[in-house]
Amino acid sequence: MLYLTMKKNHDVEFIYHDNTIFSETDPRQVYNMFKLAKKICEQYKVEYIVNLNYDMFDNLIYMAENEYEENEFAKYLRECTVITLLDERVENKLLGIQI
Repeated sequence: MLYLTMKKNHDVEFIYHDNTIFSETDPRQVYNMFKLAKKICEQYKVEYIVNLNYDMFDNLIYMAENEYEENEFAKYLRECTVITLLDERVENKLLGIQI
């Protein structure tokens, strides 16, 4: 995120994280990371792209609505979901094929 916001020697305006960055991380910490990422993205007009397991996503939504009473943030997270990938059918996988 630091290199992204510095915009030094690059024109990249997004950062991508795979869900492994959040493995074995307390959901409350992930929640705070997402809140910070939202603030940074709005301030620097950049985009944060992340793959997130459904259980972590559900935890974030639950915390936003129930523990922190931040329904607007829960709404923001839901609206920012671009694609939901499932493993139940081939069509719902990232490439739409079985590898």
